[in-house]
Amino acid sequence: MELKKDELASLCIHQLAEMDEESFMSQPVQQALIQSFCQNHNKAIECLREAAATQHEPLMFVILGKIQMKAKKTKVRKVYIIYMPSKTMFFFLKEIAFKVLINCGLLYVELGDYANACEDFKEATLLSPYDSQIFQAIGICYHRLNEFEEAVRSFDQALKLDPVSVDAYVGRGNSYMENGHEAGCKQAQKDFLRAIHLNPKCIKARICLGYNFKALGKLQRAWSQFTVAICIDSKCHAAYDGRASVCLQMGETFAAFQDINAALKLTTTAPLLTNRGVISQLMGYLPCAMKDYQQAISVDPNYALAYFNAANIYFHNRQFSQAYCYYSKVLQLDPRNESAVMNRAITNALLNSIEEAKEDFEKAICLCPFSAAVYFNRANFYYGLKQYELAEKDISTALSIQPNDALMYKFRADIRGKLGFYKEAVEDYKQAINCSLFVSVKR
Repeated sequence: MELKKDELASLCIHQLAEMDEESFMSQPVQQALIQSFCQNHNKAIECLREAAATQHEPLMFVILGKIQMKAKKTKVRKVYIIYMPSKTMFFFLKEIAFKVLINCGLLYVELGDYANACEDFKEATLLSPYDSQIFQAIGICYHRLNEFEEAVRSFDQALKLDPVSVDAYVGRGNSYMENGHEAGCKQAQKDFLRAIHLNPKCIKARICLGYNFKALGKLQRAWSQFTVAICIDSKCHAAYDGRASVCLQMGETFAAFQDINAALKLTTTAPLLTNRGVISQLMGYLPCAMKDYQQAISVDPNYALAYFNAANIYFHNRQFSQAYCYYSKVLQLDPRNESAVMNRAITNALLNSIEEAKEDFEKAICLCPFSAAVYFNRANFYYGLKQYELAEKDISTALSIQPNDALMYKFRADIRGKLGFYKEAVEDYKQAINCSLFVSVKR
């Protein structure tokens, strides 16, 4: 079983905390930090208090205060008050406390614990309220926590302190983009353009602007930004990946395939392999696509999208048992993936696992209560079980969410025919024809 770097580090630290080596026990600061990492805050505090009785080192008291804060003790400030015999000592302690908070925050970032990192960086701003980079770090943490409004506010503060910070403009632009609204995209575009104005060779800003244009449907302008980024740095795999996605949307499949291959020559990652798999799948090369999805899984066994796409190919090939296993793996990694839940529900139905299918359809509706597709598929499921009343109820709900759908009207007509509601069935057939004619005229 392979472990990621942070998992391996965590395992080593926990094992070290259980050791009773003399060399380890004689270093109270290191011992306390390790116990704190393992969430053994009381042991860490006890260790430092014993050492502080004989060793009056400022760093020891600062770390003790920090661990007490983590343990949510109430007398934290007393640590700072008792050991402040002079102004020089106060400033010395303040500087050490600041460094401890920043380093703890960076450690949490490395471990992917953005909530605790954010708290440490916020505490650091109390000691250094005019440091724009700390507010930038807070903005990044909020962005990773999907708290985009808070992220924008943090980047706002960073830009007040440093109005020419390219990274802050890019960070705020990315946070605006996550709102998913056109107004947010346009605001983000202004930030990316400001960043490029400040530094025309900023590849990060150009790539972000490329994705911004893509989201707004301005594909040629998006293509141009990714191309400029490639001209600045011909080894930037993210730029090739971005241009590939634009080419794909423009219908230039082979150009997309060339760009994704260029990216993969520079680096091998699960997302890039998965993206190439998608392109191969669209070109009709399903075995090549599956090969890429499987390689992506071997590179990153926790990359849910690779499992999902592989499951879809298994489903397409009517290998329903394999599809079921892969959809289940997706849901282990991403329990709120409504597409995987719905696809597994359909797979269970085809495998004749009736109760499991019912449970999955129920989950899908809980996750996505306004999805016409979920109700349509469950109606199909009930129709196959000859439970026509339930099927009629679900297809009617689907039509209330997505009216004027010819296929759904025809399906409801079939169901109503089975129920003996012939007059209503005829009306639905007429409605289906009208919807089809409307679509044809519109085209």
